[in-house]
Amino acid sequence: MTITQDNRHDMHSVLIEKLGRESATTLMELLPPVGWADVARRSDVESARLATSQDFLLMTASTSAQFNLVWTEFAAVRSEMSAEFAAVRSEMSLGFAEIRVEMYKAFHRNTLMLIGAMTAINAIIVGVAGVLLKTL
Repeated sequence: MTITQDNRHDMHSVLIEKLGRESATTLMELLPPVGWADVARRSDVESARLATSQDFLLMTASTSAQFNLVWTEFAAVRSEMSAEFAAVRSEMSLGFAEIRVEMYKAFHRNTLMLIGAMTAINAIIVGVAGVLLKTL
């Protein structure tokens, strides 16, 4: 039998006549809002607790396995990045060494050119000074 709001209202009215308003209201508040078949028993609650515990265990195992996969992938990426950075460092070291050699050669060549230019300028100055002294 399905209990409707009309059934509950009728019962409340009868209880008011028999017990008085306060007692009838107290008794109605103690009754479940639906039929007794819809009220959970301890065994129902325990079954739900066990099922929930098993669900949490499965979820924990699944999550742990997924995190392990992620950490494995991170380790692989980290290893690959480490190797790539080592290769970049090696290339940069070689490149800088080549630049140092080129700069040394350029400085050496420029120094020799400056010495030659200074020598030529000194020779011109000495020559001009000699010509000026002879003419005086």
